[in-house]
Amino acid sequence: MTESFNRACAFALAFIFLTGCSKSAEVPVEETISGDNPAAAEQLSGNDLTQKDITQATPTEAAEITATPTEEPEATPAPIEEDYELENINIVINAHFDLGKEAKIEQFKTKWQDAVLEKTGQSVSLNVIVPDKNAGVEEMALLLDSGHPGDEGYPDAVVMSRSQLYYYQRAGYLWDMSQAYDDAEFQSRLLTTDVNTDMRDEKGAQYGFTPVYGNGCITYVKASWFELYAKNTDGIDSIEDIDTFDKYMDMLGYFSEGRNSGVISPGFVNTEAPYTDVLPEFWQDAYPAFYMKDGVWVDGFTEEAMVKALDRIAAAYENGIIDKDSAEADAKAAREKFFNVNPSISEMAFTYWAGEWARTLTDCMAKFGVDDDLEDERLLMLPAIKEITESRGGYLRREVPVWVIIDDGNKSSARENAIFEALFETMLDGGEIQELWMKSAKNVHWDNLIAPLPVDEKKRDLLVEESRDFFLANSAEAPLVAYIDMKDADNKKLVNGRNKLIEEVIAGKKSGEKAVEEYKNLYGETSENILKVLNSAPDEGEK
Repeated sequence: MTESFNRACAFALAFIFLTGCSKSAEVPVEETISGDNPAAAEQLSGNDLTQKDITQATPTEAAEITATPTEEPEATPAPIEEDYELENINIVINAHFDLGKEAKIEQFKTKWQDAVLEKTGQSVSLNVIVPDKNAGVEEMALLLDSGHPGDEGYPDAVVMSRSQLYYYQRAGYLWDMSQAYDDAEFQSRLLTTDVNTDMRDEKGAQYGFTPVYGNGCITYVKASWFELYAKNTDGIDSIEDIDTFDKYMDMLGYFSEGRNSGVISPGFVNTEAPYTDVLPEFWQDAYPAFYMKDGVWVDGFTEEAMVKALDRIAAAYENGIIDKDSAEADAKAAREKFFNVNPSISEMAFTYWAGEWARTLTDCMAKFGVDDDLEDERLLMLPAIKEITESRGGYLRREVPVWVIIDDGNKSSARENAIFEALFETMLDGGEIQELWMKSAKNVHWDNLIAPLPVDEKKRDLLVEESRDFFLANSAEAPLVAYIDMKDADNKKLVNGRNKLIEEVIAGKKSGEKAVEEYKNLYGETSENILKVLNSAPDEGEK
């Protein structure tokens, strides 16, 4: 890349990533914190699910930003493609791909280098760069403009969020790894490919790689109560017959008739992406956040789908379909109510994590003596209903860390291919190196590998495997979300006001239409300025 191109890209990216660099009311995008992490199993278990102590305020005007046009880089002849002797790799990791403290990183580097040498015959030195976690995307942007690929200490491969990936690839920093990915040896062992191929742009270029897929929530239904419902309902023989919202509501109505209610939820909206996973059947195509839609950033709270979703949730809450305790319950309280053996208190449906939680929920039912005769058949998993499948592709997966390779801009892929083979190919080698990453990298759900290791028969849990397979078959990547810097005063007012309006609709104080109208009146100017910045992101640069 030329110096002028680097400067132009850095300037454009500063709109998006840098925080605290001026006193103007710029609205920067910040990396997501919603990837699977060690606390993911309890991510829904705290009071962080519902927005408490919400205040309403009017927005201040955001400053308009205009980018300096990118200069055309000088043309350079394409080098002859040849084998590249890779001597070292500099990788930048973040809290989403934590390798521990310095001593543990050194141990990992030694083991990785030895294992790669044994497997590939290459002697590659690994250098791990860990930015200040408090600096986040600001330090990342500065790091990528502080030198050139191949310089000592300059990143070769970086872990980032999907929202960062979107901007850096458009700015021309990243290498298109689509061919390397398609040719990778691990292709023969993949469980799923869409988590990677869905990152490809309209031209088929792929700039990111992840070895895992994001976990997410599915709707569990108590098998004993579904059996009663099916016996008393024409045309319903299996859980697969509940395939539309109307049928879902009919089932919940049967569950709640003369009892407590049909479904319990820890709040009505999550505070982080994918936001709508606590009540997916009710949210459907609505998405209360700034997200990417058909290649353009939109404010989901201003869409007609939001009006309908809010009214659906409010009506179900008022009619006792959704448990009244959902307004205040955290995940722990919601789980305990779901487990309660008393049918007048307990709920019959609950949306929660797939995978390991299928076992945990079943074991908790056993602990409380619920449906003991059914043993591991206590819970049924509801396939994503038509309205979710048609609008979102299924239940939504949480964002996972994405690896990228920095393009050196010399028109040759020899160096980048060598990095891919040494780092990503071996990361999913099905053996020693893959195990090393699994044991060493925190904050990554290695249980959700796209190419898992052979299963130890003694440790197999068929219930967990069934839940994972079900989730893969019924899920899709969540929409790409713009993460606005939560330190920004305007955005705090906007988010808090948005959540206050959701609570007021569900409490019966106003309609969904009135809430969206009020949102536009109070925060429309802030929303428009945010979208103006988001949609002025740099186009793909010339390499």
